[in-house]
Amino acid sequence: VKEWEQRRKERERAAEEAREEKEIAACTFTPDIGKSQRMRQGSSRLFEATRQQSSSSSSPPQRGPSEFTPSTNTVRRSMRHAREYMETNVFDRLASHGRRRVSRGRGYDMPSRKAETRLSEVQMQTIMHSFLTRQNEREARRQEKLGVLEREVRANCTHEPKICDRSRRVSVPKVTERIRSKHSESREGMLRELEMSRPFVPVVTAKARRARSRTVSG
Repeated sequence: VKEWEQRRKERERAAEEAREEKEIAACTFTPDIGKSQRMRQGSSRLFEATRQQSSSSSSPPQRGPSEFTPSTNTVRRSMRHAREYMETNVFDRLASHGRRRVSRGRGYDMPSRKAETRLSEVQMQTIMHSFLTRQNEREARRQEKLGVLEREVRANCTHEPKICDRSRRVSVPKVTERIRSKHSESREGMLRELEMSRPFVPVVTAKARRARSRTVSG
C-alpha cells in the first residue's frame, strides 16, 4: 500500500510539472525589466532641466562692470586719525594723553603716537600705579564731600517727631514675655505628667482609722 501511495504522489508531481511547463510555453508575455530604471532616469533628467530653467529665470541678469561713483563728503580734520585712535588701547590712549599734558607743562616733546603704543611692562606698571593713585585720591575727595553734605543736612534738619508712650510700648518687642509664658506652660505640663505617673496612695486620717469598719463579713 505504501509503495502504491508513493507512486501515486510521483505521478501527480510529474503531471503538475508538465502542466506548468505547458503554461510557460504558451505564455507570450515578455516583461521589460529595465523600463522602471529608464523611467526614473527620464524623470530625473526632466527635473534637472526644470530646475536649471527656474534657477536661470530667477537669477538676476548679469551686468557689466559698474561705473557708479558715489559722491562722499571730505573727511573732517578731527576724524583723520579716527581709525588709528580707535585701534589704540583705551588705557594706553588715556595714559598717553596724560603724559602729553605733563610734557606740555614741562616744556619738552613726547615721542610719536606709534612709539607710545609700544610700552614696556615697567611703563605699564607705572601707568597703572599712577592711575590707581589718582582714582583713590578722587574717591577720598568724593567721600569727604559726601560727609560734609551729610553733616550739613543733619545740622539743618530740626524735625523731632513726638512719639507717645503707647506707640513706644507697641514698638517694643515682647520677647521676654513670650519666653516666660512658654516656660511656664512647659513647666505646668511637666508637673501634670509627673502627677499622673505617680502611683495612687490614699490618705487615711486618724479619725478614719478609729472609725468602725463597714465591711460586711459573712
